[in-house]
Amino acid sequence: MKKQQGYEGGLNKPMSWERTVEKFHWLSEAFADEDLRNRLIQVVQQLDARPISDLMDLLAQVRCTAVFPRTHRGIQ
Repeated sequence: MKKQQGYEGGLNKPMSWERTVEKFHWLSEAFADEDLRNRLIQVVQQLDARPISDLMDLLAQVRCTAVFPRTHRGIQ
């Protein structure tokens, strides 16, 4: 396994939950509207108390192709 150090999300610098959610939003914004993205995040946060089928039902609504406008410019 190749070890990477010094980058966000690496072994020495884990990514915060807030940063993970932020990245999820901008990576997925073209494939799911904001409401669906927020519902996905909520279900993931409550996954220990909810059936996995709740998450699977939401994931089935995510588009396979980009159909929503991107507002984040991505990695530069």
